[in-house]
Amino acid sequence: MSPGVWVIVAVVLSLALYGAGAVGWRLGRRSALREHGIDAKPVPREVPQRARADRLVDLGDLSDLLDRRDVLIVGTVTAGTGVREEVVETAVLDTTGVVRLDHSTRARPWPDIYGELVELLTAATVVVSYGAALHLRMLAQTAERHGVKKLPGTDWGCLMRRYTEAAAGAGAQWIELEAARTREDIAAPTTPGALEDARTALQILRILARREAAEAEQQRRGR
Repeated sequence: MSPGVWVIVAVVLSLALYGAGAVGWRLGRRSALREHGIDAKPVPREVPQRARADRLVDLGDLSDLLDRRDVLIVGTVTAGTGVREEVVETAVLDTTGVVRLDHSTRARPWPDIYGELVELLTAATVVVSYGAALHLRMLAQTAERHGVKKLPGTDWGCLMRRYTEAAAGAGAQWIELEAARTREDIAAPTTPGALEDARTALQILRILARREAAEAEQQRRGR
Protein backbone atom coordinates (compact mmCIF):
# COMPACT_ATOMS: atom_id res chain seq x y z
CA MET A 1 0.00 0.00 0.00
CA SER A 2 1.03 3.59 -0.58
CA PRO A 3 2.22 5.75 2.35
CA GLY A 4 -1.04 7.72 2.21
CA VAL A 5 -3.14 4.57 2.72
CA TRP A 6 -0.98 3.50 5.68
CA VAL A 7 -1.61 6.90 7.30
CA ILE A 8 -5.38 6.53 6.91
CA VAL A 9 -5.32 3.00 8.37
CA ALA A 10 -3.26 4.19 11.35
CA VAL A 11 -5.68 7.05 12.03
CA VAL A 12 -8.73 4.74 11.88
CA LEU A 13 -7.13 2.22 14.25
CA SER A 14 -6.18 5.00 16.69
CA LEU A 15 -9.72 6.36 16.77
CA ALA A 16 -11.16 2.87 17.28
CA LEU A 17 -8.81 2.18 20.19
CA TYR A 18 -9.57 5.58 21.74
CA GLY A 19 -13.32 4.99 21.47
CA ALA A 20 -13.09 1.57 23.05
CA GLY A 21 -10.98 2.94 25.86
CA ALA A 22 -13.40 5.81 26.52
CA VAL A 23 -16.37 3.44 26.63
CA GLY A 24 -14.52 1.13 28.99
CA TRP A 25 -13.60 4.05 31.24
CA ARG A 26 -17.22 5.28 31.39
CA LEU A 27 -18.54 1.80 32.18
CA GLY A 28 -15.91 1.27 34.86
CA ARG A 29 -16.61 4.69 36.39
CA ARG A 30 -20.37 4.05 36.39
CA SER A 31 -19.86 0.69 38.10
CA ALA A 32 -17.57 2.22 40.72
CA LEU A 33 -20.01 5.05 41.42
CA ARG A 34 -22.88 2.61 41.84
CA GLU A 35 -20.84 0.65 44.38
CA HIS A 36 -20.57 3.85 46.42
CA GLY A 37 -24.27 4.64 46.10
CA ILE A 38 -23.71 7.60 43.75
CA ASP A 39 -26.09 8.24 40.86
CA ALA A 40 -24.04 8.28 37.68
CA LYS A 41 -26.74 9.68 35.37
CA PRO A 42 -25.49 12.42 33.04
CA VAL A 43 -26.14 16.09 33.81
CA PRO A 44 -29.37 17.13 32.01
CA ARG A 45 -28.81 19.28 28.98
CA GLU A 46 -30.03 22.84 28.72
CA VAL A 47 -33.41 23.14 27.06
CA PRO A 48 -33.39 24.90 23.68
CA GLN A 49 -35.44 28.04 23.11
CA ARG A 50 -38.25 26.27 21.25
CA ALA A 51 -39.44 24.65 24.49
CA ARG A 52 -40.10 28.05 25.99
CA ALA A 53 -42.50 29.45 23.37
CA ASP A 54 -45.79 30.86 24.67
CA ARG A 55 -49.17 30.47 23.02
CA LEU A 56 -51.63 32.48 25.06
CA VAL A 57 -55.17 33.41 24.05
CA ASP A 58 -57.76 35.88 25.32
CA LEU A 59 -60.17 34.13 27.67
CA GLY A 60 -63.23 36.00 26.44
CA ASP A 61 -66.39 35.83 28.55
CA LEU A 62 -65.29 34.13 31.76
CA SER A 63 -68.81 32.94 32.55
CA ASP A 64 -68.62 30.73 29.48
CA LEU A 65 -65.65 28.88 31.00
CA LEU A 66 -67.34 27.79 34.23
CA ASP A 67 -68.77 24.37 35.09
CA ARG A 68 -67.16 22.66 32.12
CA ARG A 69 -65.11 19.49 32.03
CA ASP A 70 -63.32 20.60 28.85
CA VAL A 71 -61.93 23.78 30.47
CA LEU A 72 -58.97 23.00 32.71
CA ILE A 73 -57.15 24.85 35.47
CA VAL A 74 -53.46 23.96 35.72
CA GLY A 75 -51.14 24.65 38.63
CA THR A 76 -47.50 23.68 39.03
CA VAL A 77 -44.73 23.92 41.59
CA THR A 78 -41.21 24.11 40.23
CA ALA A 79 -37.73 23.77 41.66
CA GLY A 80 -37.00 27.21 40.16
CA THR A 81 -37.70 29.14 36.99
CA GLY A 82 -34.35 28.86 35.17
CA VAL A 83 -33.77 26.87 32.00
CA ARG A 84 -32.37 23.90 33.97
CA GLU A 85 -35.24 23.67 36.47
CA GLU A 86 -38.17 21.27 36.36
CA VAL A 87 -41.76 20.91 37.52
CA VAL A 88 -42.01 18.95 40.78
CA GLU A 89 -45.78 19.15 41.31
CA THR A 90 -48.56 19.22 38.72
CA ALA A 91 -52.27 19.63 39.37
CA VAL A 92 -55.19 19.80 36.95
CA LEU A 93 -58.81 20.64 37.77
CA ASP A 94 -61.74 21.18 35.47
CA THR A 95 -63.99 24.16 36.13
CA THR A 96 -66.61 21.97 37.79
CA GLY A 97 -63.98 21.61 40.54
CA VAL A 98 -63.14 17.95 39.88
CA VAL A 99 -59.48 17.05 40.38
CA ARG A 100 -58.24 15.44 37.18
CA LEU A 101 -54.57 15.13 38.12
CA ASP A 102 -52.61 15.64 41.36
CA HIS A 103 -48.99 14.64 41.09
CA SER A 104 -45.78 15.13 43.03
CA THR A 105 -42.39 13.84 41.92
CA ARG A 106 -41.88 12.64 45.50
CA ALA A 107 -44.57 10.03 44.82
CA ARG A 108 -43.89 9.18 41.17
CA PRO A 109 -41.33 10.33 38.61
CA TRP A 110 -42.70 13.08 36.40
CA PRO A 111 -42.51 11.05 33.14
CA ASP A 112 -44.84 8.48 34.73
CA ILE A 113 -47.76 10.93 34.65
CA TYR A 114 -46.89 12.67 31.41
CA GLY A 115 -49.22 10.48 29.34
CA GLU A 116 -52.11 11.41 31.64
CA LEU A 117 -51.25 15.09 31.35
CA VAL A 118 -51.04 14.97 27.56
CA GLU A 119 -54.38 13.15 27.37
CA LEU A 120 -56.05 15.82 29.52
CA LEU A 121 -54.55 18.73 27.59
CA THR A 122 -55.40 17.16 24.23
CA ALA A 123 -59.08 16.83 25.20
CA ALA A 124 -59.29 20.36 26.66
CA THR A 125 -60.82 23.30 24.79
CA VAL A 126 -58.72 25.78 26.74
CA VAL A 127 -56.40 25.76 29.75
CA VAL A 128 -56.68 28.56 32.32
CA SER A 129 -53.73 29.19 34.59
CA TYR A 130 -52.66 31.92 36.97
CA GLY A 131 -49.36 32.91 35.38
CA ALA A 132 -49.99 30.76 32.31
CA ALA A 133 -46.81 31.69 30.44
CA LEU A 134 -44.61 30.40 33.26
CA HIS A 135 -46.61 27.19 33.86
CA LEU A 136 -46.66 26.42 30.14
CA ARG A 137 -42.95 27.09 29.73
CA MET A 138 -41.97 24.97 32.71
CA LEU A 139 -44.14 22.02 31.64
CA ALA A 140 -42.77 22.15 28.08
CA GLN A 141 -39.25 22.53 29.44
CA THR A 142 -39.63 19.56 31.78
CA ALA A 143 -41.01 17.43 28.96
CA GLU A 144 -38.06 18.29 26.76
CA ARG A 145 -35.54 17.58 29.50
CA HIS A 146 -37.02 14.12 30.03
CA GLY A 147 -37.09 13.38 26.31
CA VAL A 148 -40.86 12.80 26.12
CA LYS A 149 -43.09 14.10 23.37
CA LYS A 150 -44.03 17.75 23.24
CA LEU A 151 -47.12 19.22 24.89
CA PRO A 152 -50.20 19.27 22.64
CA GLY A 153 -51.10 22.59 21.04
CA THR A 154 -53.93 23.41 23.45
CA ASP A 155 -54.83 27.08 23.87
CA TRP A 156 -53.77 28.59 27.20
CA GLY A 157 -55.12 31.78 28.77
CA CYS A 158 -53.58 33.78 31.61
CA LEU A 159 -55.83 34.46 34.58
CA MET A 160 -53.16 36.61 36.24
CA ARG A 161 -53.24 39.01 33.29
CA ARG A 162 -57.04 39.18 33.42
CA TYR A 163 -57.14 39.68 37.18
CA THR A 164 -54.40 42.33 37.22
CA GLU A 165 -56.10 44.34 34.47
CA ALA A 166 -59.45 44.15 36.29
CA ALA A 167 -58.04 45.03 39.71
CA ALA A 168 -55.30 47.54 38.85
CA GLY A 169 -55.65 48.45 35.18
CA ALA A 170 -53.76 47.55 32.01
CA GLY A 171 -50.01 47.88 32.34
CA ALA A 172 -50.03 47.55 36.14
CA GLN A 173 -47.49 45.41 37.96
CA TRP A 174 -48.57 41.77 38.04
CA ILE A 175 -50.66 40.75 41.03
CA GLU A 176 -49.23 37.42 42.12
CA LEU A 177 -51.43 34.55 43.27
CA GLU A 178 -50.82 35.06 46.99
CA ALA A 179 -51.61 38.76 46.69
CA ALA A 180 -54.80 37.99 44.76
CA ARG A 181 -55.80 35.44 47.40
CA THR A 182 -55.38 38.08 50.11
CA ARG A 183 -57.26 40.76 48.14
CA GLU A 184 -60.20 38.42 47.62
CA ASP A 185 -60.17 37.12 51.20
CA ILE A 186 -59.63 33.53 50.08
CA ALA A 187 -58.46 31.33 52.93
CA ALA A 188 -54.82 30.27 52.75
CA PRO A 189 -54.35 26.51 52.25
CA THR A 190 -53.15 24.37 55.15
CA THR A 191 -50.96 22.38 52.75
CA PRO A 192 -49.64 24.66 49.99
CA GLY A 193 -48.88 23.09 46.64
CA ALA A 194 -49.91 22.85 43.01
CA LEU A 195 -53.37 21.50 43.78
CA GLU A 196 -54.21 24.29 46.21
CA ASP A 197 -52.85 26.87 43.78
CA ALA A 198 -55.12 25.47 41.07
CA ARG A 199 -58.09 25.57 43.45
CA THR A 200 -57.31 29.17 44.34
CA ALA A 201 -57.11 30.03 40.64
CA LEU A 202 -60.53 28.45 40.11
CA GLN A 203 -61.98 30.55 42.94
CA ILE A 204 -60.51 33.69 41.39
CA LEU A 205 -61.94 32.70 38.01
CA ARG A 206 -65.41 32.36 39.57
CA ILE A 207 -65.08 35.68 41.40
CA LEU A 208 -63.98 37.49 38.25
CA ALA A 209 -66.73 35.87 36.18
CA ARG A 210 -69.42 37.02 38.64
CA ARG A 211 -67.91 40.49 38.83
CA GLU A 212 -67.62 40.92 35.09
CA ALA A 213 -71.15 39.58 34.53
CA ALA A 214 -72.51 42.07 37.09
CA GLU A 215 -70.66 44.94 35.42
CA ALA A 216 -71.95 43.91 32.01
CA GLU A 217 -75.51 43.78 33.33
CA GLN A 218 -75.14 47.18 34.94
CA GLN A 219 -73.89 48.65 31.68
CA ARG A 220 -76.77 47.05 29.79
CA ARG A 221 -79.31 48.56 32.14
CA GLY A 222 -77.65 51.95 31.96
CA ARG A 223 -78.14 52.27 28.23
